[in-house]
Amino acid sequence: MQTSCEDRAPQFPSSAPVVCHVTTVHAPFDTRIFQKECRTLVQAGYDVHLIACHSRDEVVAGVSIHALPAPPSRLARVAWWPWLACRRLLALRPRPRLCHLHDPELLVLAPLLRMRGMRVVYDVHENVPADLLYKPYLGPVGRHLASWGYRFVERLLIGGVATVHVLDEIARNYRPPKVVVRNLPRLDAPVAPPDPAGRQGGLPRLVYCGIIAADRGAVTMIQAAEELRRRGADCQLLLIGNILDPQLRRTMAETIARAGLTDRVGLAGPMPYAQAMAEVAASDIGLCLMHPSPNNLVSLPNKIFEYMWMGLPVVVSDFPKWREYVGPTGAGLQADPTSPQRIADAVQWLLDRPQERRRMGESGRRAVADGYCWEKEQGKLLEFYRGLIG
Repeated sequence: MQTSCEDRAPQFPSSAPVVCHVTTVHAPFDTRIFQKECRTLVQAGYDVHLIACHSRDEVVAGVSIHALPAPPSRLARVAWWPWLACRRLLALRPRPRLCHLHDPELLVLAPLLRMRGMRVVYDVHENVPADLLYKPYLGPVGRHLASWGYRFVERLLIGGVATVHVLDEIARNYRPPKVVVRNLPRLDAPVAPPDPAGRQGGLPRLVYCGIIAADRGAVTMIQAAEELRRRGADCQLLLIGNILDPQLRRTMAETIARAGLTDRVGLAGPMPYAQAMAEVAASDIGLCLMHPSPNNLVSLPNKIFEYMWMGLPVVVSDFPKWREYVGPTGAGLQADPTSPQRIADAVQWLLDRPQERRRMGESGRRAVADGYCWEKEQGKLLEFYRGLIG
C-alpha cells in the first residue's frame, strides 16, 4: 500500500510552519527540489518558499518562487549569488523556521542563518570530494588538494546543520541529524503527448535523458550507435538535456558527422519534464552509461527509474551499486560504459528480442510501482522535518 503525503501530514496547531528551499545552481522546477520535496511539503501542510534563478516571482503548485537573476559566470555564482539568495531569504515574512540548502557554495550561509534562529538543512546531492578527484583540468596534485580543501571547509561550516542524502554511501560520511531520501520518481509525474515527428521510419529508438557530459557517456553512446549501424542493427539515438561544455558539443558533432549518423542521432536539448518523459515513453530502450568516476560509482541516477516507470528496458553501466536495482528486478542489462562494442552487444541483444524487451519493461515498471518510487520515500523527509521543527 502506498503512503501518501496526506497520510503522514503533521497536524499543526496554528499557522503552517514556513520553510524555504534555496538553490543558485539548479533550475527552479528541478525534479528533486521542486517536483518531489517542495510539492510533498506543500501537500503536507507547510508554507513552502523556493529561492532560485528564475525569470519572475510566482506561485506554482502552492510553492512561492522568489526569483534571482541568472549569474553571468560560474565565479559570480559561487562568490556573490549566495549572498543575493541570503538577502531574499532574510526579507521573507514571516521568517522561515527551516532553511533547506541545495548547493555546496550555500553552506557559507549556514552559520548566519543559525544565528538568526533558523534550522538549517543541507541536501547532499552528490559526493563532492570524490567528484573533485576526477576533474582532469585540476591536475593530479590539484585534484587532491581541492578534495581535501572542500572536506576541511565543509566540516567547518556544517556544525549544527542537519543533512539529507540520496544514498547511504554518502550519508555515512556525515554526523546526525541526517536522513537518506533516495531520488526516486513520482508515480504521478506528468507525461505530455509524444511528438510523432520525432520517430523516423519506425526505427527502434534509444534514449538518454539528463545532463550530457563526457563522463556520462555522451560520445560513447554515439560510438555505440555507429557500431550498431555497422552490424546492420539500425536504430535512432535521442539525447535529451543540456550540453554544458562547448568543446564536448563540437566533439559530438564531429563524431556524428564522421559516422554518417546525422539522420540517426538527435540532440534535443533541454525540455520540460512532462515532454521529456513523453519522449522517453515513446522510445524503446533507456540508456544510462556513466563512466566509472569515484562519484558516479556511488551514484543512483533517477533516470534509470524514470525509464523503468515509462516501461522501457534499460542498458546501464556495470557498477556493483546499480546491479542491486537492475539485476533482481529483471529490468535490463549492464555493460562496460567505456566500451562502445559492449554497449552495442547489450542493445543488439534487446533489439533482436522484442518479447524480452516487453517483459523487462513490464518488470521495471512493476518494480518502481512496488517500491522504487518517491511515494515510498517521502515519509522519511516529512518525519525528518517534523523532528527538526518540533
